[in-house]
Amino acid sequence: MLRAKPKDIGDDDDLIKKWDIDSPKLMGIVIGFEDKFSIQFGDDEFSVKKFRTVKDIADVVRAKQA
Repeated sequence: MLRAKPKDIGDDDDLIKKWDIDSPKLMGIVIGFEDKFSIQFGDDEFSVKKFRTVKDIADVVRAKQA
């Protein structure tokens, strides 16, 4: 569980370094976005680099929705 308020997390914050989000937590976030936005990521599409910041995640979700 992330112990931060959404307003405290900057768009460019490194989620792994600054907020101590490990791969399993990051995968949980990705699954949450899949459910929320009715999108799917294949195993070959998951890369920590693609989901490292809020901005990165937003870009990936927008691309999947296009």
